[in-house]
Amino acid sequence: VGGVLAAPYMDNDYGLDRRHSNLAYANSGFAMMTMCYDDACNMTNGLSAPDGEPCSCCGASTPDEEQNYTAEEEMICDECRDNYYGMCEDTDEIYHFDDLIRTHDERYICQHVYESGYFTCDDTYEVYPNEDKVITHDHKHISIEAYEAHYFTCSACGEVYPNEDANVCPHTGEVRCNDCHEDYREQNPELFE
Repeated sequence: VGGVLAAPYMDNDYGLDRRHSNLAYANSGFAMMTMCYDDACNMTNGLSAPDGEPCSCCGASTPDEEQNYTAEEEMICDECRDNYYGMCEDTDEIYHFDDLIRTHDERYICQHVYESGYFTCDDTYEVYPNEDKVITHDHKHISIEAYEAHYFTCSACGEVYPNEDANVCPHTGEVRCNDCHEDYREQNPELFE
């Protein structure tokens, strides 16, 4: 609802609240008088004055000191920012909560930052920076934390496998995957008699 409303001059910090008034009444000339308002009532001409630019989220007129700009250059009020938006901690830009991704260490990043420098661990489904990525023999992307807890690197082929596939050679102490261990046994049958 745009435009001005018929309104008396009011002292103090009162104005008209369009958001929480019944708009049918507001269009008829009635709106709620409140200290948290959309239209200032400081004019002596009998009309209200919208108190700033409309918020792109809730539509409330927002004074300059309560205006915030999102990464998409949309202006939002402080109330909407606090309730529906957050900051990408890599870019320091404001995004709607639906457009933010939480990382494993409780940080929030935007989709663009995620796509250019993060991944989701296939074991824990948590988000990590790409420098913490380990790729397994079957092309899973896991975090270094998941690797250290549940995986090993085969000393023969250099591929990453889950710990349940580990074979410790009783002769050399090397840890091999099932296939490499079987190859080693076939090449050295005398060691396994």
